[in-house]
Amino acid sequence: MRTLYATTRRTIVWDGDSLTASPPSGGGAVSYPEFASQLIRGTPRIVNIAVSGSFGGHLGYDLSPHALAYVIMTGHNGLFSGETGETVLSVLSDRIALVRGVGVKYVFITKVFSSVLLSGAKETERNTANAGMAGLGADGVIDFEIDPRFSNPMNFTDGTHDGETFRKRRGEIAAKIINDTLGYTP
Repeated sequence: MRTLYATTRRTIVWDGDSLTASPPSGGGAVSYPEFASQLIRGTPRIVNIAVSGSFGGHLGYDLSPHALAYVIMTGHNGLFSGETGETVLSVLSDRIALVRGVGVKYVFITKVFSSVLLSGAKETERNTANAGMAGLGADGVIDFEIDPRFSNPMNFTDGTHDGETFRKRRGEIAAKIINDTLGYTP
């Protein structure tokens, strides 16, 4: 007999801003969490609560105790608005503690990739945030810049938002980290 817990514990909640939201910014119809879900073993249920323009995630989805994992991509909007890399790390640390506190088993965070909006001092703060993410206690840090194309914002539709080809690649990168962490092999 299947229980509600066994069924819903396969949910992965995706949170963030316009770089995660569905429908996606930058053209196309498929968000990177949707691309990732096609590659994550066990075909988890995907819940995307990302909202364009946000910084720090959302409290609008009841995570407990149903979500197996929570993925947050945040920082870009905060850095663009003048927040520091340390503030981004603090927001992520608070979010990790919150979702762990309600019983989410796995937490993943994503590094902030390059953007034409993050130059000069903002780029320095982006690097500070990214450098500190490994020490926040997440189960996995997803770094899209392992693909060097994400280091060049001129590859994106408006210097910030990636088109469908790059969102698909982000899905591949995220799925690999999630599968590796959950112990899934192809």
